[in-house]
Amino acid sequence: MAELELKEQKRQPKMEELETKDLNLEAYSRRENIKFTNIREATTENEKQEDTEAVLRKFLDDELNWLYECLNSGDTAGSSPG
Repeated sequence: MAELELKEQKRQPKMEELETKDLNLEAYSRRENIKFTNIREATTENEKQEDTEAVLRKFLDDELNWLYECLNSGDTAGSSPG
């Protein structure tokens, strides 16, 4: 029994290190992505299927008054367009 406890104690720091790396990776992944929600998609066969990128670019241009160049210029989120 003591042998198992000793093995567990030796593995504990490595487990904590792996958990920390996993949390850091998840935080980085979430930080580097933008999620768009509540943008209407075509739901019937009669509606034209649109390219997702085109829908988002139109939304940003129409609803948020962002220019298409803002997305292509490499600006980071939160910077003002132009």
